[in-house]
Amino acid sequence: MTDWQQIIDHGSARPADRSPAGLVAELTEALRSPDPVLRDDQAYTLLARWIPGLDRELRRDLGDTMAARLSDPEIQTRSFAAPVLAALVRNGDHRAGRVTAFAD
Repeated sequence: MTDWQQIIDHGSARPADRSPAGLVAELTEALRSPDPVLRDDQAYTLLARWIPGLDRELRRDLGDTMAARLSDPEIQTRSFAAPVLAALVRNGDHRAGRVTAFAD
């Protein structure tokens, strides 16, 4: 398990020895956590900081994942999908299908 707080405490830079896709996958999974420290303070914080530096394909995949989570049965999962999508849109990643998922 990754020590997200240590990454935050050391400037939030992505660890160079880890794949960006693997880190993003771990963080998106942490957004499902009932633990507010892991979910709110660590996972969301790092994703929001890292989104501008992710490659286009990884941002696209993240957006598709978050759009699908808008209909998740767990409230914390649904709740964090929208701000991640907003961060993606602010960085130029918009797909029409996500608007439909958000509206639903």
